[in-house]
Amino acid sequence: MNDTEVKERLAELGVVETEAEDEVLLVQDFADGRYAVITDSEGRAPETFAEELYWTLYADDGEFLWTVTIQDGAALADLLAAGAGDEDLITRMSDLRAKNTEEFLNRQ
Repeated sequence: MNDTEVKERLAELGVVETEAEDEVLLVQDFADGRYAVITDSEGRAPETFAEELYWTLYADDGEFLWTVTIQDGAALADLLAAGAGDEDLITRMSDLRAKNTEEFLNRQ
């Protein structure tokens, strides 16, 4: 899947581009007011979806909650497509975060 296809698929799954402080961000809104921002390793909107992405969850008041690293844009799109609602997606992302943490600790 090329970058354009990934970006189109993410848009179909509810990820929108929005401008904030002179930057374009990829944002996913949730019904309860929480939202996720999808960035590259530099904290910017991804220019390519072939590298690791960061899905960061914020409270409705903008407070940082947590972040998870995702392999690439195709993996992110698969995670978003597999959902059965906001809470299911947030749970899957939290589970991935726990798995990533465990793998990191096991490498130490």
